[in-house]
Amino acid sequence: NFHVIIHQNDPLNASFSLVGIDASIANAFRRILIAEIPTLAIETVYYYNNTSIVQDEVLALRLGLIPLTGNREGLRWLHRFHKPTDDNPDGTPIQDNTTVVLELDIACDFADDYDEKIKKGENDPKALYKNAHVYAKDLKYSLTGRQNEYFLGKENAIRPVNPDILLTKMRPGQAIKLEAHCVKSIGADHAKYSPVAPATYRLLPKIDITKPILGQDAKKFAGCFRKGVIGLQRVTEEEASVANSGYEGHAGEKKA
Repeated sequence: NFHVIIHQNDPLNASFSLVGIDASIANAFRRILIAEIPTLAIETVYYYNNTSIVQDEVLALRLGLIPLTGNREGLRWLHRFHKPTDDNPDGTPIQDNTTVVLELDIACDFADDYDEKIKKGENDPKALYKNAHVYAKDLKYSLTGRQNEYFLGKENAIRPVNPDILLTKMRPGQAIKLEAHCVKSIGADHAKYSPVAPATYRLLPKIDITKPILGQDAKKFAGCFRKGVIGLQRVTEEEASVANSGYEGHAGEKKA
């Protein structure tokens, strides 16, 4: 009978066994996890200023790969984004139930006690400068329209899953100001929408040995599988003394 055994279920990792099911069905679950579950990701970035050393296109790519989270009911309420096609040249319109806005407005400057730290031999950029490193946590969510019904408050707001993802490094005089539009889509459209990285499965078949396998045959049989799947043991005197067991006269030989 088919049943599921949960081995691990953490916010970032899950492991479970599907017992009594064909491998093709297990692989279908894997493919669904990778490509068919809608998630939120940054789709379009509008730059007002970027004087950092990272080009606009590269920074936009990094932003798109940041995993995002927020209020579950709100994420379900958002409509899936569809790109323009021949049948639908306008695509999905930009409105409060299709688009989430994140803003980044940050500049690097000298620390207040910069001169004093330099005299002491300090060379850590994060100590010498303000905002020397730009992280995912520096993205700020901007409430729009009816989104305040779902994403109001720190625990409900749209935010990075990992706030410490490094986006770029800056030095005094450099600044970034941008607006990022996030939409909901699936991994089949783009890998950045895939909620898992990675999703894998392996076969754990049950092997029933129906008749004795002895000597060289036992070694060859064990060699057909990964190390540790088939064990080799010696036939005991007690086993060899049992009539019609198949082990008669083979005491001391290896069996599978």
